[in-house]
Amino acid sequence: GCGFCEKVCPVNGRSAIVVEGIQPQVMTSEISMIEKDIFPVSIEQWKRKERSKVYAGKDKLFEYMNGGAEVYLSYSFNHVSTVTYIKEDTDNSVKVDIWEFGNSDDAYGVFAKDRAGKEINIGNKASLYENYLWVWKNKYFIRIEPYSGSITPDDVTFIGTSIVGNIPSGKVSLPAILKYLPEGGYVEESARYFHKKIILDNLYIAGRFIDKNVFNLSEQTDAVVAEYRSIKNRLPFKMLLVKYSDKQVAVESLNNFVELRESWGEKGLKTGSVHTFEDLKGTFSSITCVNSIVIATFSVETREESESHISEVVSKVKVID
Repeated sequence: GCGFCEKVCPVNGRSAIVVEGIQPQVMTSEISMIEKDIFPVSIEQWKRKERSKVYAGKDKLFEYMNGGAEVYLSYSFNHVSTVTYIKEDTDNSVKVDIWEFGNSDDAYGVFAKDRAGKEINIGNKASLYENYLWVWKNKYFIRIEPYSGSITPDDVTFIGTSIVGNIPSGKVSLPAILKYLPEGGYVEESARYFHKKIILDNLYIAGRFIDKNVFNLSEQTDAVVAEYRSIKNRLPFKMLLVKYSDKQVAVESLNNFVELRESWGEKGLKTGSVHTFEDLKGTFSSITCVNSIVIATFSVETREESESHISEVVSKVKVID
């Protein structure tokens, strides 16, 4: 059927779209575009099993994922389209998911969160791990994975390249907050862009779980965590940057973090506007606030290195902003 109403549609066949509530008309036209232009009936010897199914809205995403939907809903989720392609005369099949978000920044954020393996040249960014492929293009995140039979890396790359090529291109760039990250020692592709605490909880920045939302993370915050290594330090460490729409919330978040570290029994030192704490393992974490941005390091081997990375970001913020 056309999918407009999955329950009572008089047309035989699987519905093309599963919706939650009344969707705007633009949704219907977008789904038609996906069906016609992005998911072709065939890609050489690969044939589409059936029409794509689209899950739009919070409840339907929970139905599709059966767990884990909250993570994707923490970004500007619109809908996810899913389809299966089967190779002729075999039982080999792949599953293709295309996630649409409200903007390219959030599509990148989900891509960066999910990807694994080596970087390859598809879309704006792509990663391949064995026979799994993740792609970011514009406001879309694409995931292609084996579904049945024997699927090779070349199979998912071929299908991915074909489908991603059907997605309209546009001028996109990495989320703006990433430009503040120091370049020296940065572990390539380690940046994780997000808005809400549910993502931060899975990044293990502080060596122990932070129960409260001390950084006041919400839809209104842009945040990034990145990993660093340096010649001087044997162990990697992480940096967190959070940009707020209200400077007062940034200051409050800094104070929350200082109070948290003090409640852990850590000794704090303050140099100018930078607070540094030494934990029980003898590593250092620093935090400061400049303009409406909170900048923090975690588990750095020396105080000097911790504060040096803070200073580098402060300088970048002052120049860029």
